[in-house]
Amino acid sequence: MAGRGTRVGGYGERDVPLRRPGEAAVPSANAEEISIASLTAKICSITVTNVDPVLLNETETLFIKLCPNTDALNDVLEQLHSKALGDSDFGEKLAVALEQLIEMEFQVDSIPLKRSIFQILQNDFEVKDSVYKSDRKKYLNAVNLLGSFYNYLKAGGKPVTIVGCALLDYFETLLQGSEEEIKVVAKQVLFNGKNLLETKDRLNEKYEAMRKSLRKRLIDNDLSSKSRCWILLCLDYMSNNLSPVQEDVRSFYLEVLGDEFSKLEPLAKSPDPSKSGNPMLFSGTVEAFKPGGLSEFAKNHLTGHKKSASGIKKNVKNKDIVNDFSNMSVSDDRHFNNKDFKGEGRQAREKKGPSNWRKNEDKVRNMKETDKKISQSAKESASSLNDDDFYGIQLPKEKIKGLHKKTESPAVEPDSSSTTEKKSTVGKESGEQWD
Repeated sequence: MAGRGTRVGGYGERDVPLRRPGEAAVPSANAEEISIASLTAKICSITVTNVDPVLLNETETLFIKLCPNTDALNDVLEQLHSKALGDSDFGEKLAVALEQLIEMEFQVDSIPLKRSIFQILQNDFEVKDSVYKSDRKKYLNAVNLLGSFYNYLKAGGKPVTIVGCALLDYFETLLQGSEEEIKVVAKQVLFNGKNLLETKDRLNEKYEAMRKSLRKRLIDNDLSSKSRCWILLCLDYMSNNLSPVQEDVRSFYLEVLGDEFSKLEPLAKSPDPSKSGNPMLFSGTVEAFKPGGLSEFAKNHLTGHKKSASGIKKNVKNKDIVNDFSNMSVSDDRHFNNKDFKGEGRQAREKKGPSNWRKNEDKVRNMKETDKKISQSAKESASSLNDDDFYGIQLPKEKIKGLHKKTESPAVEPDSSSTTEKKSTVGKESGEQWD
């Protein structure tokens, strides 16, 4: 007979205290903790070169749960940003963790996540000079953070030009610094080489100015041999269209730089991490930059852009965010859309249909397809022509007989007007028309 209070039924002995009325239930051991600490731990577990999709999905889900409103979003981003400025590796992983959310145009209280992130990058850029003097490590990590988002986040499937422009501006300062700072430049050249090459024409003389700065710095007397090697590596990659160098050149850098180069080399070989060709990704991002920061830098250094008479336009919904990129023409940054930045883009696009530049591209594509069809039709017609055909048109038998009887008569050049008319008839019969 079982004693009083003894558990029976095979569950074993477990000392689980009873919950008093009004007390919170003890959370299950398997329940995930929803906190910034758990989010940080998941981000730290991400491997940049081989991302685990399950871990990435868990990280995104936890981030969304932690950001139910704008205040919570700003608080989470502030803490993540603070950690990224203290740990460069964490900054790279943070960009990977948020890539898909920005791609899906994740918003909190109608404010896009992309705007909040680029506002953070903007703030770092505005205080870069003072930070460089006071905290060199924080400055280098800010460069790495900007470079990480520049690598992973696209606008219309292409790198965001204004961010690349800011990155080159960081390079100008770093090249005058220590060996560690020059190494950061080399890392970003390898990491973002494809992006820099893709936007080279839009960066204009800023890109060429960086190459000139590299050459000038290379011949300075105060440089260490390793610093010279990092600069030479940048020049070799840029001379090779920012692609991995040849084997003999690679072996040289492995011999001189050793593990430092072997750790950075996979960055140059990694494929483009952007998985989406969404043309509206990051549309309007450049408007998130205030005067005095990236936007002012763009005004002073980006050339080839047409300045409109509208001047600086203020965003009605957020007066702190100013659009001073009106000097850029649609052809220069056509994937940026002001209305989309204000939260009106998706619905407007559904109503209005494709934009003008996309319509023009479709028109050109259709014209090329029409040319191919007409060319193919002409080849088929030419191969099937015989004596009974004249300009590719089948004539009645009585006219054919008349033509055969006149073969002995002198050749007479056909009237140009009739020729044109008959050629036009060919186009109508084949169903193809020239615009």
